[in-house]
Amino acid sequence: MKKRLIAASLCAALALSMTACGSKNADTEVATEVATTEDTQTEVVPDPDPADCVTKICDYKGIEISLTGDYAVSDEYVNSILESLLVNMGLDAVEVTDRTTVQEGDYVNVDYTGYHNGVAFEGGAATDQMLDVSNNCSVDGMTYIDNFTAGVLGAEVGSTVSSDVTFPEGYQNEELAGEVATFEFVVKGIYQPVTVETLTDDMVAEYMQETFQVSTKEELVAFVRDYVESQNIAQFVQDYVLNNSEYVIPEDYMEFRLSQLEDYYAASYGDKDTMVMYMEMSGTSLEEVREQWRAQLNTQIGSELLFLYIAQLENMEVDEEEYSQMVDSYLQENGGSYSSEEELYSAMGYGDAQNGEEYMHGTYLRNQALAFIIENATLNK
Repeated sequence: MKKRLIAASLCAALALSMTACGSKNADTEVATEVATTEDTQTEVVPDPDPADCVTKICDYKGIEISLTGDYAVSDEYVNSILESLLVNMGLDAVEVTDRTTVQEGDYVNVDYTGYHNGVAFEGGAATDQMLDVSNNCSVDGMTYIDNFTAGVLGAEVGSTVSSDVTFPEGYQNEELAGEVATFEFVVKGIYQPVTVETLTDDMVAEYMQETFQVSTKEELVAFVRDYVESQNIAQFVQDYVLNNSEYVIPEDYMEFRLSQLEDYYAASYGDKDTMVMYMEMSGTSLEEVREQWRAQLNTQIGSELLFLYIAQLENMEVDEEEYSQMVDSYLQENGGSYSSEEELYSAMGYGDAQNGEEYMHGTYLRNQALAFIIENATLNK
C-alpha cells in the first residue's frame, strides 16, 4: 500500500504541469516533428539532451532526507487532506434516519422554487440542493440571500415549507432588486455533516475500503499520513537535486515551452487578443506574464532535465507494463477527464499527441530516477 502511495506522489512531484517536455528519453533518439498549420513544411521541435544541458549533477546516492521544517508532516495538513478526501469520496454528509425534524447543524436535501408576486421566476428553482440551514448557505459554500433557509429549520421530512426573502437593492436581476420573493422548499432528507472528528469506523468501511483497502478510521489516518510523508520525501529530494546541481536550458527550447503556454492560455480565452485584453484589464501585460512563466519553467524544465539525466546515468529504460499502469493511474485520477490514452497524450502535448506521449515516457523515467534516489537515501524524521 505504501509503495502505491509513493508512486502516486512521484507523479505529483515531477509532473509539475500539463506542459509537454519533448526531452530525449533513454530509449528515444529521434527529434519530434510537427506539421505547421501555415504550410506543408515540418517544424522540428527542440529536443534537448539532458547530458548536454546538465553541467553539474549532485551526489544523489545516499543523501539524508530530513522531514523537518517545511518538510515536516503536520497533523493540520494531514487533517486537511482527510477533509478533502471525505468530500471527494461523497462522505461529507450521511443521512439521518433516527428522526424526521430538521435541527440546527443539519444539512437538508431540498427542491426549491422561487416566486415573485405569485409567479415562479427564471433561475429561481433547483432540485436536490444540499443546504446548510444553520449558516444560510449550500454545503459547497454558496451563500444565499438573508433568511433564505429560515423556513427549513424545524421542518419535517416530506413537508413543503416556505421562506420570504428580500433581494438586495443592487441585485443583478433588476426586476427582483429590492423586491420580496417567496421560496418554497420540498424537504427530502436530513443529513449530518461528517468531519474528521465525527468520522466512524463503519463510515470508513462503507466508503473507503474498496478504494483504499482500509476499514477503520485509524487505518485511514495512517494511510493519509503515509501519503503526505511520501509527498514530502519526494519534494525534499526534488529540491535537493535542484539546489545542488547546475544546468543550462537551451533558449530555443525555453521559447518553445513559453509558446506552448501562451497558446494554451490563449485558447482558454478564445484567442490571443482576448487574453491580452484581460491581462491589460488586470494591470499586466503578456510580456510580464511571459517573464513569470519563464521563471516557473526554469525550475520545472531544470527538474525534468536533471532527473532524466540521472535516469540516463543509471541506464534506466521504460518498462512497458509499469508504464501502462502509470498511464492508467493518470486516467483514473483525473476523474474521467480523458476517455482514452490518445486524449491524455493530446492534453499533455497541447494538442500534439506524439509530443504528449513522449512527455509521459519522460515522466515515467523521472519517476524512476526519483524512486532510485529515495531507495538509496537515509530518512530522518
